[in-house]
Amino acid sequence: MSYLHFYRLALLLIYVSPLNYPETIAYIASHLQEVARDGMRVAEVM
Repeated sequence: MSYLHFYRLALLLIYVSPLNYPETIAYIASHLQEVARDGMRVAEVM
Protein backbone atom coordinates (compact mmCIF):
# COMPACT_ATOMS: atom_id res chain seq x y z
CA MET A 1 0.00 0.00 0.00
CA SER A 2 1.55 3.28 -1.05
CA TYR A 3 1.71 6.35 1.14
CA LEU A 4 -0.75 8.24 -1.06
CA HIS A 5 -3.21 5.36 -0.94
CA PHE A 6 -2.91 5.14 2.85
CA TYR A 7 -3.30 8.93 3.18
CA ARG A 8 -6.47 8.92 1.07
CA LEU A 9 -7.86 6.03 3.09
CA ALA A 10 -7.18 7.93 6.30
CA LEU A 11 -8.93 11.04 4.96
CA LEU A 12 -11.88 8.95 3.85
CA LEU A 13 -12.18 7.39 7.28
CA ILE A 14 -11.90 10.73 9.06
CA TYR A 15 -14.33 12.74 6.92
CA VAL A 16 -16.81 10.25 5.48
CA SER A 17 -17.11 7.36 7.88
CA PRO A 18 -19.52 7.27 10.80
CA LEU A 19 -16.54 6.77 13.13
CA ASN A 20 -15.48 9.68 15.27
CA TYR A 21 -11.93 11.02 15.22
CA PRO A 22 -10.47 8.89 18.08
CA GLU A 23 -12.00 5.72 16.62
CA THR A 24 -10.55 6.55 13.21
CA ILE A 25 -7.07 7.13 14.63
CA ALA A 26 -7.33 3.84 16.54
CA TYR A 27 -8.33 2.04 13.33
CA ILE A 28 -5.35 3.50 11.45
CA ALA A 29 -2.95 2.65 14.30
CA SER A 30 -4.29 -0.90 14.39
CA HIS A 31 -3.70 -1.25 10.66
CA LEU A 32 -0.12 -0.02 11.04
CA GLN A 33 0.51 -2.54 13.81
CA GLU A 34 -0.79 -5.36 11.62
CA VAL A 35 1.51 -4.26 8.79
CA ALA A 36 4.46 -4.20 11.20
CA ARG A 37 3.59 -7.71 12.43
CA ASP A 38 3.61 -8.91 8.83
CA GLY A 39 7.25 -7.87 8.67
CA MET A 40 6.94 -4.96 6.28
CA ARG A 41 9.54 -2.25 6.58
CA VAL A 42 8.71 1.42 7.03
CA ALA A 43 9.81 2.19 3.47
CA GLU A 44 7.40 -0.43 2.14
CA VAL A 45 4.50 1.00 4.10
CA MET A 46 5.23 4.56 3.04
